[in-house]
Amino acid sequence: MLRIRPKLCKEEIGTLRIGGLESLTKEVLPRSLLRFMEHKPNVSCHFVIGNTASLSHALLQNQLDFAICGEPADPASYHFEPLYQERISFIAGNNHPLAAKDEIAFEELLDYPIMAGGATCLYHSQLSKHFSRYTDTPFLHTVSQISAIAGFVRQIPCIGAVLESTPLPPNVVRLQVTLKDAAIPVGLLQSRNVEYQSSSKKLLMQYVTEELESHSNKKSPGDSSKDGCVLRQF
Repeated sequence: MLRIRPKLCKEEIGTLRIGGLESLTKEVLPRSLLRFMEHKPNVSCHFVIGNTASLSHALLQNQLDFAICGEPADPASYHFEPLYQERISFIAGNNHPLAAKDEIAFEELLDYPIMAGGATCLYHSQLSKHFSRYTDTPFLHTVSQISAIAGFVRQIPCIGAVLESTPLPPNVVRLQVTLKDAAIPVGLLQSRNVEYQSSSKKLLMQYVTEELESHSNKKSPGDSSKDGCVLRQF
């Protein structure tokens, strides 16, 4: 007997385009996709990894359905739902003069060259505000990808400005820097122009949110050095 394959409705097929930060590629996004595939096996997902500036621009160009990133500098065209906080962190080689100190004031960093992310990185505006409060300007090198900073710091006697989720290679340590307002909200970013949301899109956004919460709960209280994903109630 000939079996007739049922037609798939429109929302059971197609492609979703998702933007995300590099720190989410290790666990959160893969786990979200695995769960999504169990319920929507005929919907493919296209992931774009970038920074907040590039992902928010892609949303306005209708190149993404949603993104998990920071809040854009000009938020008028977006709907932003904060989900967790990243934090600015400073690193150095384990033989750096500051590496053995238990407590470091921010101004002590200004005596050394600093390697930081470029103008489009997640923490750029916060770090610039901190620098502006001092008359001394640090000698600054920049690199477009935050994850690459640790490699420079490992071989060059400078200080790196990274995120607490940034993995560190051997012989690189986090500095115990006292820094206020180091938290950076990260969340679900969508264009305000979108009126219709498919069930597939809603489901994947739900899974990403749940995986972020699960990822945060795995950490022991007060330990933010492992992955930097600290879930907050906003």
